[in-house]
Amino acid sequence: MDLLHVSPRWVFAAGAVAVASQTLGNIVAIVQRDIKRMLAYSVFSHMGYAMVAFIGAGSEGGTAVLVNRGWVPASPA
Repeated sequence: MDLLHVSPRWVFAAGAVAVASQTLGNIVAIVQRDIKRMLAYSVFSHMGYAMVAFIGAGSEGGTAVLVNRGWVPASPA
């Protein structure tokens, strides 16, 4: 699905959710004492980055972010 064919109101709303996800996920992750909770909120904020790529570049941008998130950690050092 390409967001170019969606109402600008929905694109703005999706962008606001993405930015809120990034901000709140990172702020809450900083104050966590438990490593599992910190990683959970970190993943929550990373999905905001994927949403921004999807909103900005359509399905190709979202696919690029998701492939990068899987490819880089799996590649040998």
